[in-house]
Amino acid sequence: MSKTKQVLHEMLTENTGTALCDSGGYPKYDSAGRYAGSSQGYGRNWERHAGLTLKDFEAMPDALLSFKYGIEVTLNLFHWLAERLEYNADMDAKFQRFSKDSDDSYLCDMEGFTGWLHTKRRDPMEVSEECTVNTYNGEDLLSQTIQYRYFVAEWQAYVLLQIPGGADVRGGYTRPRAFECDDYGLLDNADASIICSRDNHNWSTDDAYNWYWRGCCGTHYKSLQLNNMEIIKVDKLDQYADADGNLDFPVAGPDPRQLLLPGIPPATVPSLWYKPENYEAFLLNLYEAESCYRKVSWWCKAVAEIPDPVIQAEVDAHVAVTEGWRAWYLEQAGRIMENALTHIAGAVILVDSDSGNGYCPWCGGRLVAAA
Repeated sequence: MSKTKQVLHEMLTENTGTALCDSGGYPKYDSAGRYAGSSQGYGRNWERHAGLTLKDFEAMPDALLSFKYGIEVTLNLFHWLAERLEYNADMDAKFQRFSKDSDDSYLCDMEGFTGWLHTKRRDPMEVSEECTVNTYNGEDLLSQTIQYRYFVAEWQAYVLLQIPGGADVRGGYTRPRAFECDDYGLLDNADASIICSRDNHNWSTDDAYNWYWRGCCGTHYKSLQLNNMEIIKVDKLDQYADADGNLDFPVAGPDPRQLLLPGIPPATVPSLWYKPENYEAFLLNLYEAESCYRKVSWWCKAVAEIPDPVIQAEVDAHVAVTEGWRAWYLEQAGRIMENALTHIAGAVILVDSDSGNGYCPWCGGRLVAAA
């Protein structure tokens, strides 16, 4: 059994109590001691995890994706932390000794501990790059908020971690525990990917909102961003999926069944099968042509500085040809781009109204999330 996972399990199930003014309400449990909801409140995180074993947490999916209320990706906190942290018993013992007789809050102890490491009489440690982070204060995709004190001691990065187990972010934080981590290894809590399970179509985000086609951003890629596409909800759409969970969109054209699906405007159906790879290849060719033109122009300018009338005449002729070629290419490129964007602008995300499952706008593959 991984000690790191064991400590994370302890933190996620730690009873952090209740507060008079929290909105947790009164928990209800089934005969097996599992959380079954709350009355007069929203419940508390530690109550929801009551009775869950380490195996229960390990069996949870790494990430969840739903399109019921927009693009909603949730990264499972247990798996996310287990991949990034390594429990350090020695540093944890140091912190517990430091905070044992403290009358301050855990947060004050966490921030004071790093200074104590540096100034303690016995075996002082060089400490740097200190910062305190609460993920509630920024864009976040984790299933629960976390709070931590990051610092580097003797060239190793550490975090003192807390997990709010209460009803909301205001209170109910667990006892801090110490872990090793990679440099700034917990700052990617707004990063995730959405992947098509059929073809190599994928989008990624680093701010929990903009979903970039294959990580590409910029003016020409805006129409390819998943968050810029219309979501169309269809009743019982999942029944059209094949054994692999993907909608069966024939290469030759739309299946007549798809044309009859309720809620899909007929004008958008042909664009469901548009392939963005052609548009991406066009952008690449445009970039290479522009780069080539800049290099030729720079070379011509450099040669033009040589005071030789014969060479100068040749350069002038070459520049004239290059300028003419560039103008023609950009004119054609504009037409191609306008046509491509017309198709892409019609791409839509089909979503099952009940399950919230979403399907790739270009091939019908089931869309899934990953950290």
